[in-house]
Amino acid sequence: MAEQVTTNGNASSLANLSSTPDAGITRYILLKGESPINTEQKRQLASLGVTIFEYLGQDSYLCRYDPEDLQPIRDLSFVEYANIYHTYVKPSGSFTEALQASQRSSSYHIEIALHKGERDVDKILGRLGGLGILRDDASVNEDKVRPRTSDEELRRIAGIDEARSIEPVVEMTL
Repeated sequence: MAEQVTTNGNASSLANLSSTPDAGITRYILLKGESPINTEQKRQLASLGVTIFEYLGQDSYLCRYDPEDLQPIRDLSFVEYANIYHTYVKPSGSFTEALQASQRSSSYHIEIALHKGERDVDKILGRLGGLGILRDDASVNEDKVRPRTSDEELRRIAGIDEARSIEPVVEMTL
């Protein structure tokens, strides 16, 4: 299993992704089929509680999964890989590269895109508040939150389960 999967511009070898025994810390998983998942296989996954949200390419899918036990999914003959949606793939690959190449700015304006179906922005703002980000420092729309944040807060934001991706906001100038 040396194939790669790309999520938010982050290419990861499935062999190198750390495996967790269960999905107790998140409701989102990355699933890779042996081949494209067909309609009958999608029904089998749905009967286990898997909701496929997005096809990521390379027979890989971003899914919602509320139960903790991943073994029933892993036991399916057509599933090559099933694991949690890791926090380190949430910041986009280009953003991660820019952060590593820079001298580390003390403040960033970022956009947090929420997973499909996550609409409780007040809950997200509350979690950001728990990280020290003031509600007044964030703008909100239907499925995105744009706070100003520091390096340390940025790492912790990736741990918010409802966050699907993190991108820098490109400020418009005239």
